[in-house]
Amino acid sequence: MKYFCLFVLLLIFIYGCDPITYFDVNDKKRYNLSCDCGELEISASVMLSNFMIVLKTKSGSFLINMDSLKSSIIPNELSNTLIFNDERGVGITNSDIILVKGKAIHIRFFPQKEQNILILPNNYIMCNNEPLITDTIRISLK
Repeated sequence: MKYFCLFVLLLIFIYGCDPITYFDVNDKKRYNLSCDCGELEISASVMLSNFMIVLKTKSGSFLINMDSLKSSIIPNELSNTLIFNDERGVGITNSDIILVKGKAIHIRFFPQKEQNILILPNNYIMCNNEPLITDTIRISLK
């Protein structure tokens, strides 16, 4: 028990020393997409070298097609490794189609600093069988 308490204190110390840095999504700290289905908030941050994009429903519900996400990392033109998790940290496979209502999806990237991540127009987030992302979303890691 003594070692467990020391371990927990060590984790708190490590996480407490690395602040969360938020990045701009289309020149805003939190970017909102609104439609007939509701409102979705997109934010981006980094902590402990883990870059994360969070898609959080503010109202309504959306269908997420996990295998339809199209992204690009600039200056490197190739897409980087993506890891999908729900808000509890449970992994989501790329082939899943899920209904997001009142919860968040976390997408982890592992880019280099000073890059931009582009989320390209796609069928990743759907509302009434129509794509919600119709224009490129730019996330600046500067």
